[in-house]
Amino acid sequence: MNAPYPLIVVQLSTREKVKAFRAGLADAQGVVALGLDESSFRRLAGIDALYLSITRAERWGRRPPSPHTAALLQTTEAEQREGMPKHVVTGLVLKDDEPNTAAFCLPLLLKATRDVIGAVNAKTPAEPVNERETADA
Repeated sequence: MNAPYPLIVVQLSTREKVKAFRAGLADAQGVVALGLDESSFRRLAGIDALYLSITRAERWGRRPPSPHTAALLQTTEAEQREGMPKHVVTGLVLKDDEPNTAAFCLPLLLKATRDVIGAVNAKTPAEPVNERETADA
C-alpha cells in the first residue's frame, strides 16, 4: 500500500466495540478495526508501531505530550524478541475545556498519529515506519 498516510489498525476486545468504532469512523480512510485478542494482535505481521495510552507507555519514559500531539517511542530489542513492534505511539492530551468523546477525540488521535509518523519518516527516510501502524484501544 502506498497511501500518503499509515494504515491504522485498531484492536478492540469485543465485536460490539468493533461495530461501534466502525460506525463512529464513518468514512475515515486508512483505519481498520479488528476484534482480536491483545496477544494475537501484537504479533500481526507487518506491524511497526503499537498505540498505547500515555499511562501504558510510561515504561518508555514518555511524559504527557502537548495537547493534540502524539509521540513515537522506540522499544528495546529484547521487547521486540518478545513480540512487541519496533515502536510505540502514545499521546492525545485534551485541553481542559474540550469534550472527552469519541466523536471529538478520534479525529484528533488519527491526525496526531499520522503527523508523528510522517515527521519521523521525513527525518529517517532510509528506515520509515511502515504503512501499518496500530492502535490499542
